[in-house]
Amino acid sequence: MGQAARGGESFTGALKALTGWLLARLDTRAAAFAALFCPEVAAYLTDEARRERCRRDVAEVLRRRAPRVVVAHSLGSVVAYETLHANPDIEVDLLITLGSPLGMRNVVFERLYPAPADGRGERPKGVKRWVNIADRHDIAAIPPGLGGCFTGVDAEALVDLDWLDFHTVEKYLGCGALNAHLRPFLA
Repeated sequence: MGQAARGGESFTGALKALTGWLLARLDTRAAAFAALFCPEVAAYLTDEARRERCRRDVAEVLRRRAPRVVVAHSLGSVVAYETLHANPDIEVDLLITLGSPLGMRNVVFERLYPAPADGRGERPKGVKRWVNIADRHDIAAIPPGLGGCFTGVDAEALVDLDWLDFHTVEKYLGCGALNAHLRPFLA
């Protein structure tokens, strides 16, 4: 790894640490702060009609296609999580969350449906196994590990994708951390 890449990783690591620190200090104002940088997350979490339409559309596709695996990235992991909770009749063998903000306190976590109980969310009933993968510097995945926030996370992997491109779905899908989890479904 070159000097520039090491310096870049230090920068993105510091940026993530600063973002996490700031979100914790802002408490109830963290959602408004996050809305400046992620307006689509704010739109989903604050517009109940839009939120319900998203969950309904995703549930319709899941029922029609009946996948064994659901791979959900970023805000999609929030939509998938809520959809699967709202529709316990939809069963999947594996839920993989990538770069997920599900555990982001004061922005997403407390606003989830269903609301976490006693400070913990839980794996949706129809999900047999849950794997979470996050780049250690991904500022959308705060905290990167979801096991501390949710019961039922079966496996987690911290990866180093790219110091500049640490959140795109393409980088996550190409990182190799999914291989062992997906291999049983590709035979």
